[in-house]
Amino acid sequence: MQYHCEDAKIKRKVEFIIAYCICTSRRAHLKECFDVLKKEVPSIEDKKTSNLNILRSALKHIQVRENSCISF
Repeated sequence: MQYHCEDAKIKRKVEFIIAYCICTSRRAHLKECFDVLKKEVPSIEDKKTSNLNILRSALKHIQVRENSCISF
């Protein structure tokens, strides 16, 4: 029975490490996506801009571009 308990502890540690790696990878990918989006939106000048402000600025930029296309 003691081996079963040790195996369960090891399994939980391995599962935690896998979940941590997946989460870290996902956060890194999201950061990269926000960095790309930030470069595409001309109105963002501040280097330390929150992801929420990046999304808001991107939305405004898209709306302005759509309105300028409609007016032609």
